[in-house]
Amino acid sequence: MIDCIAGSGQGIDWYVRELGKRPYTYRQHIVPHDANNGDLGTGQRRIDTMRSLGMNPTRVLPRTPVDDGISAVRNLLPRCRIDRKNCQRGIDALEQYRKSWDDANKVFRDKPLHDWASDYADAFRYLAVGLRDREDDKPKAAKRPRVSLTGSTSGWMVM
Repeated sequence: MIDCIAGSGQGIDWYVRELGKRPYTYRQHIVPHDANNGDLGTGQRRIDTMRSLGMNPTRVLPRTPVDDGISAVRNLLPRCRIDRKNCQRGIDALEQYRKSWDDANKVFRDKPLHDWASDYADAFRYLAVGLRDREDDKPKAAKRPRVSLTGSTSGWMVM
């Protein structure tokens, strides 16, 4: 992972512009299933807006259970190399992503806590699912040694 952008309350056009400012060549943009939803203001599907603004090629993922996405992240993380300078906020978010707490019953719920970290974690989850689904169609390559990104041996959001 070489870069991380986030913008609270920003429209699709802002994200497309931000991606365009980066000096990268994109093989493919992976977006969540709700990109097929219509925008309330324009009635146009979000994916169509992205494409009309030049965000190509773009692949819309099917709806995937959160647990399945978390499993995909666990499989992807040991193979990742992350630019700490450009991605520090995203790294912090992944480290803070956690289950929500049921104070009345004093137990963790089976779903993630929705806070500042969840949008970053959701984006990484979509990346992991998109890459996993793409890799499922390829022949398996030789395994690489695993690398710990944080120096921690703990897992990523145990569910």
